[in-house]
Amino acid sequence: MLLRSDLFAELPAIVAAITTRHAPVGVALGDLGYDLGTNTETEAATRDAHQAALLRALDFRAESDPADVLVLAGQVHGAEVETVTAAGVYRERDALVTSQPGVLLAIQVADCAPVLLADPEARVVGAAHSGWRGTVANIAAQTVAAMQALGAEASRIRAYIGPCISQAHFEVGPEVAAQFDDRFVTVPSPGAKPHADLKAVLRAQLLSAGLAETHLDIDPGCTVADNDRFFSYRAEAGRTGRMLGVIGLHEG
Repeated sequence: MLLRSDLFAELPAIVAAITTRHAPVGVALGDLGYDLGTNTETEAATRDAHQAALLRALDFRAESDPADVLVLAGQVHGAEVETVTAAGVYRERDALVTSQPGVLLAIQVADCAPVLLADPEARVVGAAHSGWRGTVANIAAQTVAAMQALGAEASRIRAYIGPCISQAHFEVGPEVAAQFDDRFVTVPSPGAKPHADLKAVLRAQLLSAGLAETHLDIDPGCTVADNDRFFSYRAEAGRTGRMLGVIGLHEG
């Protein structure tokens, strides 16, 4: 099952989607289910088969080896953005941008927020992995800036914030809460730990970066509350698969 945003529905040059833990029909599952992660317990051959099934489901270079198509960020919970032109794994990076057709930017998530962005006129796309550290470091706005360096305009960029841990379930320590603006932190009851709202922060950051309100789509899904649909590192105590948020430009 793939999640897609209406923002990209009428843009034939762009493919954008977020996977769930439910596989396409006929796909053999590993111990962790339909896991697309590169840093999990799933065997490489199973992961590769899952990635190939994703390309077929997207109808994006479906007959190609996923290693020749997917662009993966190494994901160190930082805020570094890489401008890419070829498939591969980009270490020490948490966001990717490109204007190169035929490659698929891919962000692995299991509670952190995947942010998919596109300027359809400039034909520039981006993808960011935004956990709490990346969110505090404003990785979303830095991804927009990297897209602008390729010719995108903020007012034209469309952004899809995918399922992630919701404020209701994102309990954090006071040292983490202190790094967020008070607007995005609540204490549900006296003596309870604070809760942070990643989606609300990302929305505010993208608006401040120049995106239009009408160009934002925030998925309501919570990876913890909807653990039957999504992988969740927190809900599954670390032993879980990874979903992919992917975006790319069709060739031709």
